[in-house]
Formats: sequence, C-alpha cells, structure tokens
Amino acid sequence: GAFFAYTRWMAYRQELEDEQSAAGHYMNTAAEDRNYDTITGRKHMIKSKPSTTPSSAMPPASAGANAVDSSRDQNESPHWLGRTELLIGKDGMRELSASHVLVVGLGGVGSFAAEFLVRGGVGELTIIDGDDIDPTNRNRQLPALVSTERRLKTTVMAERLMDINPALILHAKVQFMECDECDGLVEMGGFDYIIDCIDSLQPKLHLIKAALAHNTPIVSSMGAGGKIDPAKVVLCDLSETDTDPFAAFIRQRLRRQFGILSGVACVLSLEKPNPLSVKTTDGSNYKRSFYGTSSYIPCLFGLHAASLVIRELGCSKKIMYTKSRRPLLKQGRAAAKGTVVPEEEAKEIKREGHNAIAHREAREKSQVKSASRKAKWEAKQEAKNTTHTNVTHTNVTQTPQTSASNEPVAAAAPAAAEEEAAATPPKAAREQEDKSQDEQDSTGSAAGPVEEATHK
Repeated sequence: GAFFAYTRWMAYRQELEDEQSAAGHYMNTAAEDRNYDTITGRKHMIKSKPSTTPSSAMPPASAGANAVDSSRDQNESPHWLGRTELLIGKDGMRELSASHVLVVGLGGVGSFAAEFLVRGGVGELTIIDGDDIDPTNRNRQLPALVSTERRLKTTVMAERLMDINPALILHAKVQFMECDECDGLVEMGGFDYIIDCIDSLQPKLHLIKAALAHNTPIVSSMGAGGKIDPAKVVLCDLSETDTDPFAAFIRQRLRRQFGILSGVACVLSLEKPNPLSVKTTDGSNYKRSFYGTSSYIPCLFGLHAASLVIRELGCSKKIMYTKSRRPLLKQGRAAAKGTVVPEEEAKEIKREGHNAIAHREAREKSQVKSASRKAKWEAKQEAKNTTHTNVTHTNVTQTPQTSASNEPVAAAAPAAAEEEAAATPPKAAREQEDKSQDEQDSTGSAAGPVEEATHK
C-alpha cells in the first residue's frame, strides 16, 4: 500500500511539473502574440508575470501559444478540464477548445459570462470594454475589488482569465463599442458565438443587427436591474418578451430601424423591475438612466448566456432555435440583410410570440393555483388537528377554538387570490402595444418622442 501511494504521488508530481512547464513557456514566449489583437492590429498593455522555469525545460518557440509537453497526447484535454470532459465527452471538449467567442461588456453580466466560458473550456476569447472599475461595482461585478478600483475592467479580467487557463488565446480591447464598428468587428472576427452584455441602446442594436446579417449566433442580455427574484430568469426569443421594459424598447427599435422581429436569443427576467429604483445620468456613453441591482441577478444572467453557448458549441445541438423555431431565426437574418418581410409572415411571428407568452402565463397560473390549494389543504389539516387535540383533552364544546382555528383557512383564500393576480402579466398590454406600433408605422409617425417616452 505504501509503495502504491508513493508511485501515485510521483506520477502526480511529474504531471504537475509538465503543466507548469507548458504554462511558463506560454507566458514567456507567447506574450507578444497574446497581447496583439488580430482584429484591430494593435497591441494591448497586458503584462505577464516572468517565469522561473529554466529555458532548457521549455518546448521550442515555434510551437506557438498552444504548445504542450510532448509526452501528453495532443487530443487529450488538460488535467484541470477532466470533469468537464466526463460530462460532454472528448469531442465536445475539442469543439469548445477550437471555438472563438466574443463577449462585449464586462460588467455584472459579461464578467461572469467570460469566466464561465473559460472555465468551460473555450479556447479563444475576445473581450471588449472601455470602462474602469468604480467602487459601486463591487456589489455585483466579478473584477471589482478594493485592490482593483480605477483599473480597467478589460485588464483585470484578462489577468484573471489567463490565470485560469494559461493556454487561452485572448484578445482584449479597451474601448467602448461604437455603432459604426459593429459590422466590421463581426465580419472580420470569425466568431462562433457572440454574447452581448451592452447596456447602451444604439451599440446594442447595431451589434445584434451585425450578428444576424453575418449569420453569427448571438445571445443578448436584457435588463438585469431592478430585479430580485432569481427564479424568474429565462432564455427566450426576442419576440416572446413582454415584462421587461428594456427588452420592449430593444424590440421596438429593432423593428423600426432594421425590420427585425425575431431571431435574437435573449436572457431576461419575467419579474417586473422596481420603478422606484431608477436613477438618471448625464447621458454619456449612450446611457441615460440605470436601475438598482442586486448581487446575484447579473451573475445569473451571465450564467444563462454562457450555458447556452457551451451547450450549443460543446454538445453540437440547437437549444434555442430547434427545427420548429427556425422560422424565427430566418426572419431576423433576412431582415438584417435588407430583405423585406412579407406582411403575412410578420403577423405569423407576432402570433407565435403571443402564443408563447400566453402559454407561459398559463403555466405560471397553474403553479400559483397549485400552491394556493396546497396552502388551503395544510391550513385545514392544521385546524383539524388542533380541534381533535382540544376535544381529546377537554370535554368542553370546542366551537370557539374551531372557529379560531379556521381563521387561517379564511385568510389563505384572499392571499392566494392576490398572489395569483400578481403572477399573471398583462398579455393584453403586449397585444395593444404591437397594435399601436402597427398604426404608428403605417402613418409614418416620428420615432423621437416615442423613443424618449418609452425609455423613460
């Protein structure tokens, strides 16, 4: 037994030394390649730590950024990804390691999404953000610490991601996304997936349009502010959104500017935002206002976005746009390329969106009804047990106790009714909204005042 333990310990030490050798070689010889952005042709100031590994232990420099020890099988995943490989298989890990994902925005949603992707085995990542870390970011953003205040989010996240996977091919761009750069970025980037975590309106619209025009899958984060219920976060198509004001505004502007009705996978919450948690800004960086946010809801948005990317790339199957839902994606891509959508097709997409919303409302209503019935049953059982106990221990008439024990039963009904009424979102409001949009589009009304009012 002692000899067996010793041999396993020596094998573990040898494997650890091999991984450290490969990581040290990458940090030294491929730092320039990693810091050079092939999209813009500019270098980024991301410094790597010097390695203490002797040069004789390093593979030749011509091996490139993905160099590994020659004793390891080239098709074998790194040791630290072994549990992920058990879950999705070797083929899935090869697909993820060969994938290139773009994450725009490294706030509360994008920072977590980027880390989940790297820990999941994505081999190449491009991150874009021009903001620095503010003290108010510490309640929800991954790179926000006391020690990182006023540092660039892109730089802090790049260091963190390279510390997770030293073999990662990382492109870091320190800039705010501009509308006129979106099309060229998507066209020349060669991305397998895009995660949109922008909270500014116009850059978000142009990035979505560029992704659809170049047939690049995209998942877009809607409003995570003003929400506190994690059970309400879902993935759905843009045409199926109804409770999120930010999603409604994105839907309206995509329709008016580009004719896009669907084809955008969205992460959103079915919970209505708290209207008292809004604060206005000076309008810089395309942002006029923002909601108060919790510590966990933005992280959950990033988790849903990263899970969709990893499942579709690593498992090689469609999660969002299956065969029955392909027309939604087809319409969005056709509209982004300038194709006019027939009126009947547009009506059918709206009808499908309304049906999906109605189905979701009915499912929530049935869950509320089940919960209310369960509460009533538990109250009745408690009343019955209380009455039985009182009758057993006393020979006095128990009419007052019985009536008192029935009070929870009477109180449960109105409480359940209020809960049921609150859980049902107004589907008629969404239909009226689409109807008013049709009337405005047909009359050619100006979009400026409507945009301002809707945003407020």
